[in-house]
Amino acid sequence: MITGNEGIRRLNKEWLGRDNPTNVLSFPQLHAKNDLPSLDGEGQTNLLGDVVINIERAQKDASLADIPIEAELTWLLIHGVLHLCGFEHENTTRANIRKMHQKAMELYNELSPIMTETFIQRA
Repeated sequence: MITGNEGIRRLNKEWLGRDNPTNVLSFPQLHAKNDLPSLDGEGQTNLLGDVVINIERAQKDASLADIPIEAELTWLLIHGVLHLCGFEHENTTRANIRKMHQKAMELYNELSPIMTETFIQRA
């Protein structure tokens, strides 16, 4: 789902008790750690949940980083999906934060050639 600052602020406040906008939120369908799918292609295929991206924040962050908005949206979607798969970067160890970042970079780099080709074809 794509929304703006106000929409994501409302969701953030309602579900996480944080009265501020953020860049991305994830709402898992599965809650038990052993219900989470693996990222290696093994395991069951389930609906992971919902990812909500703040387009206003994505546009601002992309502009500040001087990258295409599509690259920022891809990064945020990967970040949100990793949360749905059980990765965390808050209230966890530095090692877990590194694992999440490494997995995000791996997935982004895997998608990067596909994304680049898509951008070229659309231009």
